[in-house]
Amino acid sequence: MPGGIFLARLSTRIALPEAVGHFAYRATLDDLVSCEQRWQASRVDPLKTTMVEEMRAMSTWILRKPA
Repeated sequence: MPGGIFLARLSTRIALPEAVGHFAYRATLDDLVSCEQRWQASRVDPLKTTMVEEMRAMSTWILRKPA
């Protein structure tokens, strides 16, 4: 939907590139930027990443599509 908001909470490798775990895929910053460009979307809020017991990182990603 034009002008719509997209919110995702992702398990990522941001700030913890060597982490291993049971997740088959973890997005990188390059992956997220590539999606933003492909979707022509802009961030509503800065990307926020939280470390979870030094085993994984969880990122909150909020985008807005152009109207």
